[in-house]
Amino acid sequence: MMCLLQEVDFGLGPFGITAARAEVVDYTAPVVSDFLRILGGRGRPEVDPWGFLLPFGPYVWCSMLCALFLLMLSAHFLADCFIRNRPSMATYIRVLLQESE
Repeated sequence: MMCLLQEVDFGLGPFGITAARAEVVDYTAPVVSDFLRILGGRGRPEVDPWGFLLPFGPYVWCSMLCALFLLMLSAHFLADCFIRNRPSMATYIRVLLQESE
């Protein structure tokens, strides 16, 4: 585009040869030819249904489940101590599983 507007005299860079550019500029012989490839492994990718467990180790998953269980017990205990008309345990389980009533 800059050659078309006569803003530059020449350009250095990895320009691809296209028909639109060939109408405006004269290409020289290529100085370097690179043959770049994208490599990938062979075979078909297999989907692991338990792949969501891979980001964390077993100790981290166990710690998170224990913390979640302790949180549920503490919420139930605090509700039992301070609320007269406390919700049932099923309500806490529904909240834990994110289900509506």
